[in-house]
Formats: sequence, C-alpha cells, structure tokens
Amino acid sequence: MKKIIDYPFPRRLKLLRLEADYTQEEVGIKAGLPLNSCNSRMNTYELGRHEAEYSIVKKISNVFHVDPAYFYAENESVAELIRNWSKQNLPKN
Repeated sequence: MKKIIDYPFPRRLKLLRLEADYTQEEVGIKAGLPLNSCNSRMNTYELGRHEAEYSIVKKISNVFHVDPAYFYAENESVAELIRNWSKQNLPKN
C-alpha cells in the first residue's frame, strides 16, 4: 500500500474541485498537465498518494483563483481567510 500524505492539500483540492463541479481530468487540463496523465495525477494528489510540486500547486491555484497558501494552511480558519482574501484580491483569469 502506498503512503498517504498527511497535509491539507488533498482535502482542499477535492473540496474546490467539487464546488466548481469539475472532474479531476478537467482540473488537470486547466492546470496544464499532460493530457495523457492529467486524470491519474489529479487522482493521486486528491488521495494523498503523491505530493504535488509547488509549481503544480501554483497552476492548480490559478484554476480555482486561490493563493497557493490556501492549500498549505494547517488551520481551517486561516485557510478560509486566505480563500476569502483571494476572492477579493486575485484577478480572475
């Protein structure tokens, strides 16, 4: 069995994806991942089986218009502050 990564990124990624009503493949495509692997890579990120490199987290952040810090904040209240700040301050692509 593969090691499961214990940090907030997988949980928050899935939350944002479901709220946006995107498939894993759609998120991967929007983030610019290779078409032949975007679905499986997004799945491993959501399951916590693979840790996304920061450059990928930044691309995923752009898809959802949130600061990358949202995915790393250990405290849920801090994460929500970051998310709300992002909504008000980050440009929509």
